Amino acid sequence: MAKLTIIHGSCADQQADVIVNAANRWLLQGGGICGVIFRKAGASELADACQKIETPLKDGDAVLTPSFGLTNAKAIIHAVGPDFRETPDAVSTLSKSYFNSLMVMKENGYHSISFPLISAGIFGGNLKNAPLESAKQCRIALRRFVAACPDYDATILLCAYEDSEYQSITRGFDGITEISIVPAENDLMTQLLKNTSKKGIVDNGQKYIVDPDENRTDIISLSQTQEEDMTKQPVRTEGGFIFISHSHMDIQFVRKLRNMLEEEGFEPLLFYLKSLNDEDEIENLIRREIDAREWFIYVDSENSRKSRWVQSEREYISSLSGKKVITINIDDNLSEQVFNISRNLQVFVAYTAKNRILFTRLENALVARDFLVLDPVREIMSGDMFAAKIKQIINESALKGFCILLVTEEALKSRAFQLDIEYIIESKAKIIPVYIGEARLNEDLYKRIPVYHEFFLPSQPSDEQFDDIVIEMEKLIMDGEQEGWTG
Repeated sequence: MAKLTIIHGSCADQQADVIVNAANRWLLQGGGICGVIFRKAGASELADACQKIETPLKDGDAVLTPSFGLTNAKAIIHAVGPDFRETPDAVSTLSKSYFNSLMVMKENGYHSISFPLISAGIFGGNLKNAPLESAKQCRIALRRFVAACPDYDATILLCAYEDSEYQSITRGFDGITEISIVPAENDLMTQLLKNTSKKGIVDNGQKYIVDPDENRTDIISLSQTQEEDMTKQPVRTEGGFIFISHSHMDIQFVRKLRNMLEEEGFEPLLFYLKSLNDEDEIENLIRREIDAREWFIYVDSENSRKSRWVQSEREYISSLSGKKVITINIDDNLSEQVFNISRNLQVFVAYTAKNRILFTRLENALVARDFLVLDPVREIMSGDMFAAKIKQIINESALKGFCILLVTEEALKSRAFQLDIEYIIESKAKIIPVYIGEARLNEDLYKRIPVYHEFFLPSQPSDEQFDDIVIEMEKLIMDGEQEGWTG
């Protein structure tokens, strides 16, 4: 179980395994909480440790150093939050800063962590309420962490130093300062489900929401179930990394492209390096990034066609097998072109909670190939909103991607899975069933589903077999002549 507590005070003063520093990309001593942590730890020692880490880091990155003189912690995690003055739409990157910090905490065996409000000060830019937005993104990141690491106990302190920050957050959270997030498979969930047929339950004085039809959602404090939860984008897993090959002469256009891709949940990568003078160093850096990516956007323009660097990138990408390249024409409608990209990469997977492990393995294979996986477990706040949120996510997948049915014997007995299928049929989404073992859709249902392709796996599929079918899905997307796929 993970527990989030809102603290009025400095994160550097809390007793925790890890203290988080709101760091800059170069891990240099700065002002605010960064300066406080450097001084408490010992500026010289901490600066020396930071210099050993390769910089600049990217927004969303998190790295660990010893705590040195900061005796109330065992380590310091340096998390780079986005600067909303430069990237006003980078909310998903802010969530990533929190999530990556939690993962670094876990990877190093720590169980308690003290956060400042990342990107809530000067980096908050023109955000209407930067402290509250930062707190919400921390909460979202924690839900993702619990979904990814359901058996890992964690205590999270989110610290608001200023009175105004603390009041803003507590008002936004309906006065609730402690929130417990429990994995769907936790015994408490099972017990609650056995003891109620209602959607709302009172436990220890706090309201929790569950789906009575199936052990599927997290138990989340009702204080999080406000109107904004229905309007914000579904939380996506890591994935959607796209390398943008472009000429620096088109940088204004490319920045618009980057911002639009981020709004769709992607993680676009573009190079515009003025700090490196060694051409071999630059080329090696770019090639390493190309090796690590699956999807590429080539910004086609007169400048790109004349650029030695862009043409070199294109040649290197084409020499590698399995890379997917999408061309964006600088003279065509950008919104339409970004929509066409997003519709190929977003995926909703219908599954039953009893197959959560199978789903996670399929999800990992999809994410490894840079698909965006929409998972309602990470987003649904209230049982009253359950069906509406499922429909919303399915409709988004129908519009911008496709739906996978993870068909198992357990799923075929699940009423929630059957409802998902009905919603998917209603949305007219592209449907790809993945059959596990001998499980099959019944004949009547099969006739109603517009199946574009289907895959058959053994009852205990390997990770390699999941990888293989995802590669085949990629081929379906890239082959524009596949009947029905682009229709």
